[in-house]
Amino acid sequence: MIYNLQLLRAFAALSVVYLHVVSDAGLNLNIGVGNFGVDLFFVISGFTMAYVGHLPAGTFFLRRCIRIIPLYWLATLGTFLIAWFAPTLLQSASASAPHLIHSLFFLPFPNKLGLLQPTLALGWTLNYEMYFYLLFTAALVFTLRHAPLLACVFIVAISVVIRFAGIQDRSVLFYADPIVYEFALGILVYHSVASTPLRTAVISHRIRSVLVIVALTAGIALPLQEHFISGERALWAGIPAAMLVFSLVLLEKRGRMAATQSWVVLLGDSSYVLYLIHPYIVYGIIRLFLSPSKMSVPALALAIVGLPLIATIAAIGIHLGVERPVTALLRKRLSPKQAPAGPLPAPTH
Repeated sequence: MIYNLQLLRAFAALSVVYLHVVSDAGLNLNIGVGNFGVDLFFVISGFTMAYVGHLPAGTFFLRRCIRIIPLYWLATLGTFLIAWFAPTLLQSASASAPHLIHSLFFLPFPNKLGLLQPTLALGWTLNYEMYFYLLFTAALVFTLRHAPLLACVFIVAISVVIRFAGIQDRSVLFYADPIVYEFALGILVYHSVASTPLRTAVISHRIRSVLVIVALTAGIALPLQEHFISGERALWAGIPAAMLVFSLVLLEKRGRMAATQSWVVLLGDSSYVLYLIHPYIVYGIIRLFLSPSKMSVPALALAIVGLPLIATIAAIGIHLGVERPVTALLRKRLSPKQAPAGPLPAPTH
């Protein structure tokens, strides 16, 4: 486990939660920021796949499916049932069988608003995740040692081919969106950290200070770029996200600075659940119990803090009571071998 990645996972998930709390569908406040959480997740995903992906292709893909699919399918089917029995509670989802099938198999498909979003709207990011897993699996078929770099080649090559082929189908263009390069950025971060010279067991105080400054600068730049910079998010959000991952991983692996607290680990472990289920909780509470247009400023402030807190507590409960035991059972039955980590040095704390 890389503890600082757990911290970043929690930060990314809570950023997305906050964005949805204050969005038009939530409290309808003009203070929204948090899209960068997705970019951070993608960079972390690229790094993590390079870190753990030194195993046979079939085993790698099976373990990724065990990690992603059960909870996503459950949340997707739950959204479909809500759309079936109470369609007025949802803005974009509909009880469409073709849309549901595409969603369950991670294929981009227009919803009733014409957006390339699955039944569970947030699942568009998982469509990219599964695409990345497939490319990484294909790379593992050719080479175990150089699979991460070959996966980068696949990502870039497919995107370029789609663009230059003049394809107009939106479902195909989905895979040429520059946001896919953020996975490649994560892989490059992994190789940058792994190739850092090991002349000393621990980096100097001066270098630690520089890395802390880089991490703080990147952490501040991520939300600021959403308001003050217009342009390609893979550039303006992807690069700061990569800098943040690089600096915090290096601080842990070389600088004896790691967020090892149990609550950080628990939040990181629960971040996937939080990402998937928070719209149910946030929008459900707002639509059933709150009237944002009639709420006072103190009440809105309380809701901004309270709604993410409630969603986080629920996510932790689902993680401990459902996700963790189900994942452990499936791994025991289907994939008993533990994935070895890549050639990064052990934590020095």
